[in-house]
Amino acid sequence: MRLLLVRLSLLGLAFLSMGVTPSERTSGLVCKAGLARIVVSDYGLILSTGQLLHQHVVQYCEGMQRPIFSVPFDAGMPLDSVTLDASGHTYVSTSAGYPNWKSPTYVLDRAGRIESTLSNTENRSRIGLDPISESVYVASPHHSGGDWLDGLVRIVAGTPPHVIATFPAAMSGRGIALDSHHHLFISQPQSRIGVIDIPSGVQIGTIQTKDKADIADIAIGHDGMLYATLYDGSTDEFDPDSLRLLRTMQTTVNRNPGSVVLVAASRDGTVYVADQDAGVIEVYQRSFVIPIAMPVPGLVAMALDGRGMLYALCHRLSNDGPAVHVFDGGTLREVQRYSVGLVAPIAIAVSDR
Repeated sequence: MRLLLVRLSLLGLAFLSMGVTPSERTSGLVCKAGLARIVVSDYGLILSTGQLLHQHVVQYCEGMQRPIFSVPFDAGMPLDSVTLDASGHTYVSTSAGYPNWKSPTYVLDRAGRIESTLSNTENRSRIGLDPISESVYVASPHHSGGDWLDGLVRIVAGTPPHVIATFPAAMSGRGIALDSHHHLFISQPQSRIGVIDIPSGVQIGTIQTKDKADIADIAIGHDGMLYATLYDGSTDEFDPDSLRLLRTMQTTVNRNPGSVVLVAASRDGTVYVADQDAGVIEVYQRSFVIPIAMPVPGLVAMALDGRGMLYALCHRLSNDGPAVHVFDGGTLREVQRYSVGLVAPIAIAVSDR
């Protein structure tokens, strides 16, 4: 699984001099309200020179095997994460492959048209959604001399979406999460999580994780709790109001430092931790101490919707090609699959609104 982690390092300076003007190709279809929308960013073809061809962002509508749109990004920087908001916008971040280089974030409307471009965001920005105001927060960490320094958080809102405010914040670039009480949680150096009051942009608290290992990912679960998974193999659950540690879950996987690790939780508090290097999603149920290990060969990324459906993005699964595999989060049985239009997928986002 190191292949997907080193792709950006294979991209030469040629990408930094290329234009950033994505073309558009949409089907004109729009996913109906109430059906899940699944969005995937895809590297396309990777040439021996490290150049990427036919990059695109693909959106599926629940139950439809063919994408409802595919937006090419043929001349831009490498695609990175994707995020969906409640209004149907898709946020697509890009990566220059080098710390602190400017790399744009694109905003697509519900039909896949490029509605606006956030051109001043930094490399590997992380995007979070405010569940109350539905504003979008784009966190851009700053890295210099081997250390993480203060970054910048941009608040995005309006039609078309645009930056309406900014504030500085210390961050390590590992992840951000927002709760329903106007709090922004952001991973910081030395295994801490900063708690920022959204209206003022002021840090009002700090969580020190139990084990002082680097934070791999943080997330607010569908149960409203805050989760942080660490590279030492533990995942901590916190009450986002009191900041009190509620439980610690321990992996059975031999985790590699720097591997892609993602965490999500369902409404009943079942926790899913995906480890890309190991090709495993571990499922922590409240009634069991030892997690259920769910092998997912070729695992690239993971998402969980509000109904408890688990989405595993894979570049392969057994002998199959790249696909989004949808599992019932309770039984862990596969119930759906989306593969048309995928070549080398990198990130996934799901919304069931």
